[in-house]
Amino acid sequence: MMHVRNIIIKYKKIINDVVLNIFASGIMVGILQILVYPFLNKLNNSDAFGEILITMAVVNIIGVLFGSSLNNIRLKYHNEYISNKLNGDFSLLVLISTILNIIVTLTWLNVISELTIWELITLVLVSVLTMLRAYMIFEYRVNLHYKKILQNGLVYSFGLVIGLVIVYITSVWQLVFLVAEVVSFVFLLLTTKVIREPILLTNRFKNTSINFLYLALSNALTNILMYLDRLILYPILGAHQVAVFFAATIVGKASSFVLNPISGVVLSYLSRRKENISTKIYLKVNILIMLFCLIVSILAVLSSFLLLPLLYSDLYKDTLGILIVANISAVINASTSIPQTIVLKYSKTYHQISIQIIYTVLYLALGISFLHNWGLIGFCYGLLISSLIKYFITFMFGYKSLSNSN
Repeated sequence: MMHVRNIIIKYKKIINDVVLNIFASGIMVGILQILVYPFLNKLNNSDAFGEILITMAVVNIIGVLFGSSLNNIRLKYHNEYISNKLNGDFSLLVLISTILNIIVTLTWLNVISELTIWELITLVLVSVLTMLRAYMIFEYRVNLHYKKILQNGLVYSFGLVIGLVIVYITSVWQLVFLVAEVVSFVFLLLTTKVIREPILLTNRFKNTSINFLYLALSNALTNILMYLDRLILYPILGAHQVAVFFAATIVGKASSFVLNPISGVVLSYLSRRKENISTKIYLKVNILIMLFCLIVSILAVLSSFLLLPLLYSDLYKDTLGILIVANISAVINASTSIPQTIVLKYSKTYHQISIQIIYTVLYLALGISFLHNWGLIGFCYGLLISSLIKYFITFMFGYKSLSNSN
């Protein structure tokens, strides 16, 4: 008991930051999953709701891809820039990313959807603001200001609620996401300085840009894979099955909104740490993750049986055949974020791409072949096998990197 107490005292600040980060993420996700998406589902039939999910998948893939890449590359090289008294590079990367974001979002949405010009403009704005939100939070993370991250989460959630009221009045579903992003951006603009930094170049720009590109490619695969179920299921099984799979996995995928904040705090602390962690600690972390997966998988399945009849009553019966496998695979896939954070810090940046390429090939090969043979349940088994292999490969990359550096 005393040993546990000493650990809590020693790591009190880290534990506190993890809890704050989980609350910040949990509040936003809770509002999205319990209020926003069920409301949009009731406002539309299952096919129209499936199309909304596809559209927002594209917007989130692109926005988070650029934003998280900017955030993480800056965290990765924070100590190097500070120790060498360098100032610059990142504002130019933000400008380039914004231009690319607009081009890619417009192109992709035009290919998959028939949207009006105003709907396109709205969704492009949402994608750009999502990118800026993901990047600007860097300032909170590097300074370990996790109370600010929580405050931003509350502000964003407030924006979602206001947006829902506007959608109820106008029936323009895109506005719920636009209002939330605008409110969050104003808060970040008032509480951070990172977006106002001048556009300057340093002698590290080439190296930083190359590694940003590696990380962006890795994050592109990560974010596409996060929504790949929708992108695969939509052309093969249709929008209704997209909605069914989404409903079946909302609880399991929610585990990522516990694990991702933890991995975010881990990277923040590692970015300030000069010495490497030991392989012994790495092994203990992974054992804890496996225990977490077991407990959360059980809770996710049980919770799904309770929540889905309330949130998605029209889809609930269709989800019953895939609930268990779909939720377990979602939890295992989410759990990879923590060892992947350690790989990001201590391994070569291109190792991220290697992991994602292997996972992508497995996901596509197993997911599509199993889908054609056994339908939606086959797709879920393909995802489960791919997720297990991805975790093992990520673990091995991290273990090898730490073994070589210690």
